[in-house]
Amino acid sequence: MKTARVLVVITLLLTLVPLLQAQSLAEAAKKERERRKRIDKPVTVITNENLGKSQPGKGFGYVEIQEASEPYVAPGGDPFEKAAQEKELWQRRLKDAKSVVQEAQAAWEKAMRELEDLNLERLRSQDPNLQMALPQKISEKERDIQERAEALKEAQRSLEDLYEEARRKGVPPGYLR
Repeated sequence: MKTARVLVVITLLLTLVPLLQAQSLAEAAKKERERRKRIDKPVTVITNENLGKSQPGKGFGYVEIQEASEPYVAPGGDPFEKAAQEKELWQRRLKDAKSVVQEAQAAWEKAMRELEDLNLERLRSQDPNLQMALPQKISEKERDIQERAEALKEAQRSLEDLYEEARRKGVPPGYLR
């Protein structure tokens, strides 16, 4: 029973605390008037008469505009012309890289055909002198094929590097078509 009484008393006190601290509207208005009196700053009222006395071109918000003698050209020339030149440059670089890859591919394929011809000649030939000379020619051609394969891989790597460089520099994908 004692705990119930204590809880009721505490609840009543907690509900009355905000009422005791509340401020009336009259008190708030009185404080606001006192605050405004302390500020005591003159206020400028703009009327039609004041607007007529102002001078155009003087004061805030006005900028003198001068006629341009020549049209403005951005530094570095016309941006469309620059973009066209850049597109041509990237397309030329791509074309050159692809032609190097195609040439290396063609050289490798030609060397492979020559090796096949040498192997067929070794199988068909019954001349002992030719049979002895062909293994040396075949080994030379195999070394040549390895060199051409490395050149082809290098050309393909340079083409991939060109694509990667263009990607890093933010070149539009349409430039590399």
